[in-house]
Amino acid sequence: MRYFEAANAFSGPSVYFHHRAIERRRTHTSVTDLLADERFLEYVYAVLPSWGMHRMGPQRAKVTDFGELVAALRAAAPVLEELWPLHITRLTPGTVHAVSQSAWQVIAGIRASTSGTQIVAGSKTLHHFLPDLIPPIDRQYTFRFFTGQTEVRFGDQRAFLDWFPALTEIAERCRAPIDAALGRGGVLATGPAKVIDNAIIGFMQAKSAQPGTT
Repeated sequence: MRYFEAANAFSGPSVYFHHRAIERRRTHTSVTDLLADERFLEYVYAVLPSWGMHRMGPQRAKVTDFGELVAALRAAAPVLEELWPLHITRLTPGTVHAVSQSAWQVIAGIRASTSGTQIVAGSKTLHHFLPDLIPPIDRQYTFRFFTGQTEVRFGDQRAFLDWFPALTEIAERCRAPIDAALGRGGVLATGPAKVIDNAIIGFMQAKSAQPGTT
């Protein structure tokens, strides 16, 4: 986490829209109210391209149409309600499997990306709804942290169901440093799930900076 904080590598729209979305999210106390907040939904939609989820031109992977994404999120409200009060540093081992399954159900159902791969865009979307529970997942850092590669060969669902329990174990073991990072603040210390993501990014950045490492 300290390496990530010192690097200060992220700025601009990727930080601005993330902060606006999280700030707006934390003004709400229920899924129903949150899903009725058009400004919040627009902020989340703006985060996705700023976090690399949309490119102009012929590339196949695009962010799903705004109206379709909102409709899918609202259809997922019952599962979001179940996940709403949960905190990644306080999950009991016996609940992790069910939480993983429910979170994947939302990610697969909302189809935040037009590509065949949903784990990245879906987790980044769900993170902004559940910033205390779901870390965002990306290819450059999370994929490489778990597999050493930027692709998963055994499918999105299996990857998420394998990785989320590992992330909860990190959260449980590192509760004190996570709380300390939240106390220090910082440009992207917006919740426990993002702090875990920040630590993974920092670890991978530090590893890449080592001589002889690519």
